Amino acid sequence: MPSSRSSYLTTDRPKVADIYIGNRLLERKTVGKDMHLRRRFPIDLLPPRLERVVREEFKGRCPTIVEVARIPDTYWLTLPGMGPAYVAKLRLVTGRARTKVGIPSLADMPDGALLAKQRNLIKRRDRLMAEIKACSTELQLRGIRNSRNAIQGSK
Repeated sequence: MPSSRSSYLTTDRPKVADIYIGNRLLERKTVGKDMHLRRRFPIDLLPPRLERVVREEFKGRCPTIVEVARIPDTYWLTLPGMGPAYVAKLRLVTGRARTKVGIPSLADMPDGALLAKQRNLIKRRDRLMAEIKACSTELQLRGIRNSRNAIQGSK
């Protein structure tokens, strides 16, 4: 049993480590072949403009590879100074970190699967838009101008 003042690392099975502070489990970490994912992101290898964007996003500190990988490409593209070419450079540095930590990545999908996913999403969007239009029409027929009025009127 750990002493209340000690901090130490124990392994309960290969590739998993428990970090305790006192008797309390603070964190469970994967160790071994995926340990490189928690290394510092090699920010100094980036072009100056991209380095500046990454540093601004992490408030001046150098993030880990996983921290950078966890940020969706769509978010990166909303930042000033970012474009598809810079997102591609980030992907090159983070490699397969997203999939290794369980973050779904469209970048790893084959073209056919990605096209099929897009078609299915467009169909879903179209069905939702039709439902929204039907609801809006019904609300209009009832004399209710928008959904906010409907919500407030039902209270």
